[in-house]
Amino acid sequence: MITPDNVFEVPLTASPDQTFTCVVPVDAANIRLRFNLRYNTVADYWWMSITDDVANTVLLDSIPLLPGRYPADNILEQHEYLQIGSAFIVPVNDEDRDVAPNDTNLGADFLLLWSGNIDDTDQSDVIRKTVPGNSGGK
Repeated sequence: MITPDNVFEVPLTASPDQTFTCVVPVDAANIRLRFNLRYNTVADYWWMSITDDVANTVLLDSIPLLPGRYPADNILEQHEYLQIGSAFIVPVNDEDRDVAPNDTNLGADFLLLWSGNIDDTDQSDVIRKTVPGNSGGK
């Protein structure tokens, strides 16, 4: 079960081309992943690639970093077979729920929150409520 205590904020900046390694908690384990984030200036959105840092294997490529609304807010939901957890782009303020992070506010006004594999889709509301200023409304 997802609780605010087991939600992890992946550290992001608005640097237009960033690659970093991060250990993320997934259920009872920690997984070491390499993230590559780029900003698409033509389409005005961020995208992310995820690599298993230990095996050096690309797990996912070109995942758009867009906030969503329940039930489409978990950007890894269609890839749950990978068992790498759940991820959410969450605005810090509720009034930003209908816009995407731009080239200056990723990591400040929009956070990448990671948690274990969600077995109950309504648990995603817990994720949004971990952000101060975000009521978690659907």
